[in-house]
Amino acid sequence: MIVIDCAINKDFVIDVLNNYDGEVKYNHVGTKGIKMSFECSEDCAQSAVLAKSIIKNTEIGSVLYFSCKHVDG
Repeated sequence: MIVIDCAINKDFVIDVLNNYDGEVKYNHVGTKGIKMSFECSEDCAQSAVLAKSIIKNTEIGSVLYFSCKHVDG
């Protein structure tokens, strides 16, 4: 599971990852405060790095303040 901390544009981040058309599939499982949780179809440690890159390469990703990390469970 990966967790993305982001205070604004949460719906945008969820939409980008849920609709990512690559080898890794992301599934939003919940949001609590600024923390968005996603299940991944591949190794979550590498998927967290990929998710950050996917978000950064969007039209607002380069100015969006967020963190992305792998968590157990």
